Amino acid sequence: MNSDNKYQDFDNKYQDFLIKLQNADESEREWLVMEFSLQNLSETLRQAVWAAAITHWFDRDFLNAILANPLKDNDFETLKELSFVEVFPERGFNVHERSRKLLLDKLWSTNKARYQKLSKRAAAYCKKQDQSVTAWRVETLYHGLLANNLSAKDNFIEQTSDWYNSFQFDKLEILTQVVLEAVNSKFISGEVAAWAAFLQAQVDILYDRYLSAQNLLQQALKQSANNKHLIAEFTRTIGNTHKLLSEYSEARNCYQQALQLFQQLKNDSGKATCIQALGDIHSIFSEYDLAKNCYLQALSSHRQIKDYLNEAFCIRGLGGIHQALAEYNQAIDCYKQALEIYQQLEDRLDEANCIKDLGDVYFHLKKYDSAQNNYQQALLIHQQIKDRLGIANCTRALGLLYGVQQQISLATITLQQAAQIYNVIGSKFNEAICFNNIAVYHHQQKQFTQALADFNQAIEIHPDEVLWYQNRASLYMQIDDYEKAEADIKHAEKIGKNPAYTLLQKAAFALWQQQPAQAVTLCQQALAQRPADGNFRAMLALTLLADGQAPAADTEMKQALTAIYQQHDINSLLDDLDKLARIYGQSPEIEALREQVLTKSNAAVVQTTEVLKTSEVSD
Repeated sequence: MNSDNKYQDFDNKYQDFLIKLQNADESEREWLVMEFSLQNLSETLRQAVWAAAITHWFDRDFLNAILANPLKDNDFETLKELSFVEVFPERGFNVHERSRKLLLDKLWSTNKARYQKLSKRAAAYCKKQDQSVTAWRVETLYHGLLANNLSAKDNFIEQTSDWYNSFQFDKLEILTQVVLEAVNSKFISGEVAAWAAFLQAQVDILYDRYLSAQNLLQQALKQSANNKHLIAEFTRTIGNTHKLLSEYSEARNCYQQALQLFQQLKNDSGKATCIQALGDIHSIFSEYDLAKNCYLQALSSHRQIKDYLNEAFCIRGLGGIHQALAEYNQAIDCYKQALEIYQQLEDRLDEANCIKDLGDVYFHLKKYDSAQNNYQQALLIHQQIKDRLGIANCTRALGLLYGVQQQISLATITLQQAAQIYNVIGSKFNEAICFNNIAVYHHQQKQFTQALADFNQAIEIHPDEVLWYQNRASLYMQIDDYEKAEADIKHAEKIGKNPAYTLLQKAAFALWQQQPAQAVTLCQQALAQRPADGNFRAMLALTLLADGQAPAADTEMKQALTAIYQQHDINSLLDDLDKLARIYGQSPEIEALREQVLTKSNAAVVQTTEVLKTSEVSD
C-alpha cells in the first residue's frame, strides 16, 4: 500500500470514528476514543496493552510473563510512550486508572475467558516473587481470585484473617481495596465479595469511618445471598456502626433482628453476642439493671459453649457498669478477671485494653500513680504489637490524666501527640476528641477564649459530630453569648445525633433565657429518652425550681443525686445553681438544693477515701 492509500485509509477511519463519536451517548464515548487508539497500534502492541491493563503495575519481565510472546525492545519502548501509560514509582509502569477500567470492563464483557487466562498467568508470576513483600502478596491473591483458581478463595480468607488478627490493618486494607475494586466492576461476587466488604468495614469502624462501614456492610449483605449466618453477623455489625454513630434506636433494632436470626439458626454464640450488644445499649442509657441482666445472660451462654473471649468481654461489660456506678472495687475485680482470661488466651490487644480499663478506674479513684502505671503498661503492649490505634488511645488517656492533675500544658502536649497519631491513621473523630478534651479542660478552668479555639478546631477536623456543637453551645451559654449558643443548638438538632442531649441544651437555653415553663417541657422530653441519667434529672430539678415548683424540684434533685457519681458533674451543678440565683434571684429553695448537692459532694469525697483505703489492699 502506497503512502497516499495509507493516508486515505486513516482518513476514512478517522471520519468513521467522528461519526460514531457524535452519535454515541456519554457512556460510550470514552470507549470509542480508547478503541480508536488501539486500532492504530500494531497487533503486538494491542495485545501488550490488554495484558498491561490486567496488572496494577508492570515492568518488562512481568508483562512478558503474561504475554504469549515476549515484547521486543522497541515495542516495549513504544508501549511506555502511549498517552495512557504512566510511571509507577519504584515498580515500573501502569495503565492510567480510568483507561485501565475501560479496558478491563470491555475485556470482561467480551472475552471473560481471555481475562481469566491473563490473570492466571499474572498470578503464577506473582507467586514466584517474594511473598513477604505486601505488594506481591496482594497481587498474587488478587489475580488468583480473578483467575478463579481453586485455592484462591481459601487463600484470600486465610490471609485477610491473619492480617486482621495480627493488627496489620494497613496490609489488610490494601488487599480489600483492590478486591472491592473488582467487586464494584462485577468481576468478583459471592462469599469473597461479602468477606472483603465485611473486613474493610471492620477496618473502617476501627478508624471511625462509620458511614463507609455501613455502606460496605449493606454491600456485604447483598453478596451474602441466602446465607442466614452471614446475614445475621452483618446485621449485628451494622448495629455496631449505628451505636458508634449514636443512632441507638437503629442499633437496638439491628441487634434484635440479628438475635432473631441467630435464634432460628440455633447459634448460641451469635445469640449471646447480640444479647451482650443490647446490654451495651442499656449501659449507654444508664439502664444499668437491664444492662447487667443482659451481660449476665450472655456470660452464662458464653461459659456453656466455652467461648472464653466473649466471656471476658461480658465480664468487662459488668466492670464498666460497676465503674459507672462508682463501685470501684467491684469494677477492679471484674477487670482483673477479664485480664486473666485475655492473658491465658494470649490475646495481647484485649489484654492491653483491659489494663487500660483498670487505669481508668484508678483514674476515677484519684490514684494517679497507679493509673499512669497502667496506661504506660498498656501503651508498651500496643507498641510491641504495633497497634497504632491503641498507642493513640493510651497516649490520650495519659493526656487526660495530666489534665485532671491540672498539668494543663503537659496535658495539651500529650493530647496533641495522640491527635497526631489519630491523624496519621485517618481517625478523624478521635483526633477531634483530643481537641475537644483540651477544650473541656480550658473550659473547666474558665479559660473561655482558649476553650473556644479548641472546640473550633475539633469542629474543623470532624464537622459532623454533634458533641462538639453541644459542648460549644454550653460554653457560649456560660459566657452569655446566647445568639451563638442558639445557632450551635440548632445545628446540633439538624445533625440529629444524640437528640436527648440536644433537648437538654435547648432546656438550658430556655432556662437561662427566663422561659422556665418551656425549659421544664424540654427537660421532660429529654429525660424520657434517658430516664436513668442523673444529670438530666438534675437539670429538670433546676427548671422546676425556676418555674415555681419547689417541692417537685426537691424530689427530682434527691433522685438525681443518687445517679450522679463524677465530681466534675457535681461542680457543674453548683455553677448552675449560682447562675440560677443570679438570673432568678436568691431564694431559700435554691439554698436547699445547694445543700443537697454539697452533701452529695462531701459524701463522694468520703466514699472515694474509703474505696482508696480498701483498694490499696486489693492492689
